Amino acid sequence: MKIIDRYILKNLLLSFAFTLTIFTFVLFTGTLFKMIQFFLGKISLLFIGEFFVFSIPYLLSYAIPMSFLTANLLVFGQLSAENEITAMKACGVNILRLIVSPVVLGVILTFLCIFINDVVLPFCHYELRMLRKEIGEKSITALIEPGVFINNFDNYLIYIDEIEDKKLKNISIQQQVPNEFPRFIKAEHGIIEMNEEKKVLVLKLYDVLIEQQQKAKEKGTPDFIHARMGMVPVELTLDSEKVGSLDNRKVNKRLKDYTIRELISQKKEWKHLFDISGPFQKNEYRKKICEISTEINIRLSLAFSCLALLFIGISLGIRTHRSEKTVGIPISLAFFAINYGFTLFGKALNDKPDFYPEIIIWIPNICLGIIGILLLIRIAKR
Repeated sequence: MKIIDRYILKNLLLSFAFTLTIFTFVLFTGTLFKMIQFFLGKISLLFIGEFFVFSIPYLLSYAIPMSFLTANLLVFGQLSAENEITAMKACGVNILRLIVSPVVLGVILTFLCIFINDVVLPFCHYELRMLRKEIGEKSITALIEPGVFINNFDNYLIYIDEIEDKKLKNISIQQQVPNEFPRFIKAEHGIIEMNEEKKVLVLKLYDVLIEQQQKAKEKGTPDFIHARMGMVPVELTLDSEKVGSLDNRKVNKRLKDYTIRELISQKKEWKHLFDISGPFQKNEYRKKICEISTEINIRLSLAFSCLALLFIGISLGIRTHRSEKTVGIPISLAFFAINYGFTLFGKALNDKPDFYPEIIIWIPNICLGIIGILLLIRIAKR
């Protein structure tokens, strides 16, 4: 059996290396074209080299599961096409015994993907954003980014969902007020302007809801005041201690820039704020908690897809009796497209906790894994 294990493992590693090279190259080419179009005329060869190095972990997080699925389809398709599996069964070798080496390799790749998604990917994602920042406009407006908590301004913590030109959508602001509880400001949309005379940024917010907890005279349920306003201007002054000079500034971290341990720590902080906040703030904090949970589960589900897709790859490889790459690669892409589709669906719902997006992300892994195992058992009983 050791000879059979080595034989399967050798062919599996060769196929995996081949398909990993192809998928990584294809994914990087598409990403590079987008970057060249966006930064046309501003990119140097050094930047392209740095961009390639920092892009590799992101590409590997998708390419490794795809390549492992394809490798299993090719190897077991070849074994089936050349009647080697039939010969092994005639010698009394159980089909389930043949999957030992692929399962061991799948476990190793799963832990490798967890390490990449948890440690390497956040670091490289942050460095990529730094590279983009370096060739962007060097101005105070560059400190305003979508999808990240901004704390570069005195007494304000800001979160903006979308920014297009100078138009803002879904703005959440927490303002620290001296000798009072923090003031929470929520706006549907707004615009950003630069006051050259005062050297401050001005956020003009529209359709605004303001909520603030009042100091209670007696112990009991806290009172909150609510106010709706058409337009509210917010002047932002740089916090020099946090920002320093504009030329040497850091980029605020997004969720993708944190490790899983840091995300869990942030989740605990948001849960604490949820417990002590007002009714409207609770809804916003619940969304942030859901976004963090979704991000954690996306990384883990991508890693565990190596194991989930393993069984479906082996069973379909045996049943198709085909060893051609023209068959294995399309099948692999189809199954991974299903997996990736659920990931995108979960991302789209990451601010809607009632739909449980962190669970939706796991559906293809669970379903494909179960189907693959059942097919293998059925094949083994034939």
